[in-house]
Amino acid sequence: MNTGFAIRHLGRRSEATGKGKAAGVGRLRSALLAMGFHQTVDQAEHLEFRRRPYLLQDDWPMQVTVRTSGRDVKVTYGAFIPWPWILGFVASIVVVLPFAGILRADLIFVAAALAAALAVLNREFDCRPNATYWQKASRRRWGEALEAAIDQAFARETRS
Repeated sequence: MNTGFAIRHLGRRSEATGKGKAAGVGRLRSALLAMGFHQTVDQAEHLEFRRRPYLLQDDWPMQVTVRTSGRDVKVTYGAFIPWPWILGFVASIVVVLPFAGILRADLIFVAAALAAALAVLNREFDCRPNATYWQKASRRRWGEALEAAIDQAFARETRS
């Protein structure tokens, strides 16, 4: 990136930090909204965006947080764990299996809860360009798109 933003991939999240002005944050906000993100937090120094998943397009839910402090800007982004889905899955197993006539439904429930926990335990959700395994294509694609959006939003400020 030529805007002076440093990108770090921290495992659970990717983080871009640098200097910027309110106009750049506004341009980044507009770019995120154009990409299909919905703004969930709108405070003076804290913006948060989420994008719903498109599972048939191999796209996982994404979250972007923008924090400002004076001219310091920190953009944190990555895939997030859809806990409502996981809890809904486990709850449906608890409700459905006993009425489906399956013997030892409690063992299946424990197995399902373990499978759900292992699905998210120690997984990386950041958007590194060399992502492997879990949601690698989606994480790589969003990493490139968000780095480009940050670059374009703050590029004008580095020229002036």
